Amino acid sequence: MVGVEAALEIRVLHRHGKSIREIARETGVARNTVRRYLHDEAPARYKPRPPRSTKLDPFKAYVAERLGSAAPEWIPASVLLMELRERGYCGGYTMLKLFVASLRPQQAVEPVIRFETGPGEQMQVDWAALAPCMMRGPGCAAGESGPSGGGGMSALISWCPKPTTSSAPI
Repeated sequence: MVGVEAALEIRVLHRHGKSIREIARETGVARNTVRRYLHDEAPARYKPRPPRSTKLDPFKAYVAERLGSAAPEWIPASVLLMELRERGYCGGYTMLKLFVASLRPQQAVEPVIRFETGPGEQMQVDWAALAPCMMRGPGCAAGESGPSGGGGMSALISWCPKPTTSSAPI
């Protein structure tokens, strides 16, 4: 099978008066292929194969009914396999597992609700470790707990110098 462009080229060369043998030589395809594309206007297309019957086909209705009756709970494919073996199913686990997965309802992904705050209202820190010396301000004795008498992130923020605005270029 040649592509759509090659089939079009075969028709154009034929309209220009070239023989089938010349067209076959120029395009690099067999003469019978040239004849086939000149005879059929539409290029041949492959069609999807019809579905083949499987060992699971006689049991699909039972599996669907069994899963429907157990909803909202879910029955594992391994349990269904044991039940089907008792009913005469001689197929494999993978075939059953794929069919059961196709019957499972898709869970809708919940949208993320963003939480926005204004600038300077909140702060986020991912696992910050603060050393005790960092929590003491300049001039604090070694035994004091921190710059404002407390510990933690709020003490560090209260101790930090406040930003100032200046007219000097950065």
